[in-house]
Amino acid sequence: MSPETKLALMKLFSEDEGKAIRDNIHAGSYCIDETIRIKGNLKVGEDYDREIPQKLCLYKLLKVTLNHLNKATVRDIVKEVLESPELLKEQEEELKGYVKKAIDDLTKSTKSKCKGQAKFKAEIFSSLSELKELAKV
Repeated sequence: MSPETKLALMKLFSEDEGKAIRDNIHAGSYCIDETIRIKGNLKVGEDYDREIPQKLCLYKLLKVTLNHLNKATVRDIVKEVLESPELLKEQEEELKGYVKKAIDDLTKSTKSKCKGQAKFKAEIFSSLSELKELAKV
């Protein structure tokens, strides 16, 4: 069986359908002897690059930043932020620029190669009578 045919067979059923089918089959040994004819069109899209910002961990950025400071400095920074929220308002735009640049740079590091989507539309003939009807056409 060709890889294209195997992919087409996989696309016939969603993961949920596969689970539902399995749930309805009881434990045991089954003899399968069925002729199946599948006729359809398999379309496979081009591979593409994609950034996955969900992989981004901003706590890692904060942790690395804080590692460059001693404990007393970190305590002072936290105290200043808690006691003087107006300081942030004064420099908010500048800080947003730094944070946006850091996030953009980190997001670029999450780029990965994705496979193009595969779609399969088909007719399935699984019984001898259906195959005979098909042969008459």
